[in-house]
Amino acid sequence: MGLQELDPSNANDFGYARDVRGLVVADLKPDGKAAATGIKRGDLLKEVNHIRVATVEQYLDVLSKIKKGKTVQLLFRRGNTNFIV
Repeated sequence: MGLQELDPSNANDFGYARDVRGLVVADLKPDGKAAATGIKRGDLLKEVNHIRVATVEQYLDVLSKIKKGKTVQLLFRRGNTNFIV
C-alpha cells in the first residue's frame, strides 16, 4: 500500500476538501493484504492505533513503536464515511 500526504495542492484530485489532512492511499496491489481488507485507492488514512497521522513521517514513527505480531487498527475515511481495518 503506497501512501501520499494529502495537502491543499492534491486534495481535490482525491475528492477531499482542501483543509482535510491525512495520508491518502495512492497505490495498492490488487492481490495484496490491504486490498483484501477492503481498502481502496483514494481512501484516507487518519489514525493508526488511535493516533492521528497526517504525514508519512508520523505514520512510520507510530508503526516503528508497534511490536511485531501485534494487531494494528487503522482508521480510514472514504468520502464522508469512516471505517476501521
